[in-house]
Amino acid sequence: MLYYRGNRRDYDRWAALGNTGWDYDTVLPYYKKAENYEGKLSAEDLPYHGLGGPLSVSNSNWFDLSKYVFAAAREMGFKKIDPNAKKTIGYFLPDYTAKKGERHSAAEAYLKPTLSRPNLSLQTDSQILFNNKNRAIGVRYMQGGRVKQAFARKEVIISAGVINSPKLLMLSGIGPKEHLRSVGIKARVDVPGVGKNFHDHITLHGLYWLIKMGPNEVPAVPLNNLSPQILKDYKEKRTGEAHQTAGRDE
Repeated sequence: MLYYRGNRRDYDRWAALGNTGWDYDTVLPYYKKAENYEGKLSAEDLPYHGLGGPLSVSNSNWFDLSKYVFAAAREMGFKKIDPNAKKTIGYFLPDYTAKKGERHSAAEAYLKPTLSRPNLSLQTDSQILFNNKNRAIGVRYMQGGRVKQAFARKEVIISAGVINSPKLLMLSGIGPKEHLRSVGIKARVDVPGVGKNFHDHITLHGLYWLIKMGPNEVPAVPLNNLSPQILKDYKEKRTGEAHQTAGRDE
């Protein structure tokens, strides 16, 4: 649910490596088009956010410990920032994707509103089809206990995220030949880089304190162990301490 876009320099490096169109200034309008920002924005940060898009993004605001962490950060010379705007070094409460007190995923924002379209069919039990030239031409899928096939008139697009896209390619036989053969997958195209060289940002998870709980702190316990008032606020109004992500101070 946490909403981070990443550092401008990462996008610009992608473009410099040959991925034309992935530089930050080109990608930013698409982030803004997707976003419906429901939190507070300064005049400086407003140009980096969208209003009225399908994906709802909100501020965090319920953690009593934050004021002490932020005071310490200010003493060290840091400034409060919006990490999805111009500056990325500083302190902040993270944004998160939620709508009316509930998780707002890409499926909720994009898929559900379009399921009734006549030109959209959602099939989950499917397998890609190739022609004799190893070109993807469609999918085979199960529907009502029967095997069916659908063929593309133009192209087959893989859009499964940074983890599942290479996984799907490898399951289809596109990847490092020797590795695919070792796990019983027929190698269609030998592409050694698929499924390798994944890098993530270095992150420190971590500073924990044992302190007396403040009146607005949410303990790390199941919802059915929260106070009656917290549960009442969430159940009836989707507000209060339980309506957003667990306590995080960045």
